[in-house]
Amino acid sequence: MFSGKILIAYFRSMKEDVKRVFFHELGHFVAHEINKRYYHGTGTKSIEIFPFPYNNELFEGDAKINCSEDEREKNVPRIELLAEYLASSTYGCIFQSYYKNEETFDDCFKDNGRKDSEQWLKAMRNYRIDDYKSEITRVESGYFKMLRKKGALDNFMTLEPENYLTDRGFENYSVDVDKLRKDTENIVTAHQKDYDELIQKYQAYIDTYYQAPQ
Repeated sequence: MFSGKILIAYFRSMKEDVKRVFFHELGHFVAHEINKRYYHGTGTKSIEIFPFPYNNELFEGDAKINCSEDEREKNVPRIELLAEYLASSTYGCIFQSYYKNEETFDDCFKDNGRKDSEQWLKAMRNYRIDDYKSEITRVESGYFKMLRKKGALDNFMTLEPENYLTDRGFENYSVDVDKLRKDTENIVTAHQKDYDELIQKYQAYIDTYYQAPQ
């Protein structure tokens, strides 16, 4: 039988992991918001956080976009959407690793962001630029170091996840996307300049190495 202290520690660790996932999904949300405002994206439809199937002490999340009629979520994007797709795939781990004060986001991509990493690689492979994976990874790593040095995501880190989460039962949570969008409108807008730097670096690789089928 568990003691009170053990139970308190257990629930505290669960709460902390929900926060980790919230900031991971916040990264995807921010990327989707900027993509919608300034590029070709469609924005965030919903965000859900739920227990990991094989470990109820860990959580995972899903940020769904508003798909256009001719696109299904998770499909490889059109070439004109590739740069923003790569950025939005990476931004979950960028935010999570920033929140955890980690020097890189490598561990996130290997663990919590594995699906993001798989989608990221699949998209590059579809357009035959995956040969330059290591170069693009270095670009992303340098970008992340720049964000940390500038404290560029500090304002996002002041958000309190509890203000946006609704418990749907059995430790399943939904995020109030409308409230999140309203509360972050100004800091998302301010972040666009940094975000565009990453987009342009992706685009440079795409423009240089992608060749359309003849």
